[in-house]
Amino acid sequence: MDATDNIFDALDHADDGIRMVSLVFNVTLYSDRSFRYEHESVMRVFEKYFEICPTDKFSYYATTNMRKHRAIGKRTFGTLASWMKPGAPRRADMDLELKDGDVYQDAPKFKFSVAAREEGSVGHEKKNANVISMSFPPDFLGPERAARFVREVCDAFPFQSGIAGYCLECSRYDKHQSEMAAYDLTKRFEAIDICRLPHDSIAVGQDGMKGANWITLLSHDFAKRLGLDGEATELTSRGVRVTESKHGYILTAGEIPILGDTERNEDSTLLAEVFGFIEPLVRISANRSPSFNLLNDYVEKTKNWFTRFSDS
Repeated sequence: MDATDNIFDALDHADDGIRMVSLVFNVTLYSDRSFRYEHESVMRVFEKYFEICPTDKFSYYATTNMRKHRAIGKRTFGTLASWMKPGAPRRADMDLELKDGDVYQDAPKFKFSVAAREEGSVGHEKKNANVISMSFPPDFLGPERAARFVREVCDAFPFQSGIAGYCLECSRYDKHQSEMAAYDLTKRFEAIDICRLPHDSIAVGQDGMKGANWITLLSHDFAKRLGLDGEATELTSRGVRVTESKHGYILTAGEIPILGDTERNEDSTLLAEVFGFIEPLVRISANRSPSFNLLNDYVEKTKNWFTRFSDS
């Protein structure tokens, strides 16, 4: 989104012709609502995404029980609508991912995915979050268009929490190599999120938050729980923009998203301010998250990654 194309390219990681890690601009919404009953809201987000993302960019798709992605066909983009329409057979697990890639193993640049655990599923019993996650190439949207898109989907969908900013997508076909590479990159670029579905759904659940990024979202209920009414002025005075949407609050840390490049002393102060405010809910996710697929100390390293902006 700024003059950092060479850094953007360097943050992709490939091995043997497969894109293992991909830098994107990502928007992920977490909800405690049933997608079956929120079908109109889910479809509005789907439609808004594809208003700005050409369908010819997408090559592969996967659903709940597929072992690997398959080539997209003519009817693939109607799959979600067919699942959501009134009278459609009920699905306990509702998973759909549409993505680009030269080969099916590639980590995406363009991605639209839903992951919902409906009544009758194990995830529903465990109160995992239902998720909509959307990715774009990091330079596809400018900051103004990106912020406007986030606002549009926040008004369309009853989120409980959410996050938007630079993020690393990992290939699901070699989780060890891709997650190790992504984890190592975020040691230097601390502002970058790592998208790890379905693990993030388990971590966030219905009472936690993923963390802080350029744009951080929290529902009215979460805002009340954290005392936003009393803290909004303080956050604003420190440079965080606090705006209200139909379904909650949007906390924006600066005019543009950042990578948080520690080697170049890129200032992540505003992200730390947002994290400090939401920290109690992030720690819930940190303690519940499945660990990164690392060689050693993976439990401790995962918790430390979630709380990397903490003062303690």
